Amino acid sequence: MKAEVQPTMQLQEADKAGMFRLLDMHFLHARREDFEADLANKNWAVIVRNRDGAIVGFSTMALYRSSCNRIADPVLCSGDTIVDRTARSSSR
Repeated sequence: MKAEVQPTMQLQEADKAGMFRLLDMHFLHARREDFEADLANKNWAVIVRNRDGAIVGFSTMALYRSSCNRIADPVLCSGDTIVDRTARSSSR
C-alpha cells in the first residue's frame, strides 16, 4: 500500500469518484453532492492505494484560523475518513 497527500483542488475526477465509491460502500445514504460540498471545504486529502492503484482509504483535512481571547490560532480539522476492511491491519 501507498499513501499520498494531495491538495483537494488538484484531485483528479477519477480519484474523487473512487473516494466517493469507497464512502458509499460503507455509509448508508451517502450522497455525491454532499461529498463534493464537504470536499470543497477541505485543503488536503490523504489517499491510500493498494498495489493495483485502487483507492482503499482516505481522509480529508482543513486548515483554518480561529480566534480565542483575540489570539488567532491554526486549527487542523479532519473530515471524511474511511479505510476499507481489506486494507486494515496493524501488522503490515
